[in-house]
Amino acid sequence: MKQAISTRNQLKEWNLFARTPRQ
Repeated sequence: MKQAISTRNQLKEWNLFARTPRQ
């Protein structure tokens, strides 16, 4: 169960990173 939460957190962070414009 902990791993599932970790994966969800990683997806959230990845989404934020992908949304952030790169310079």
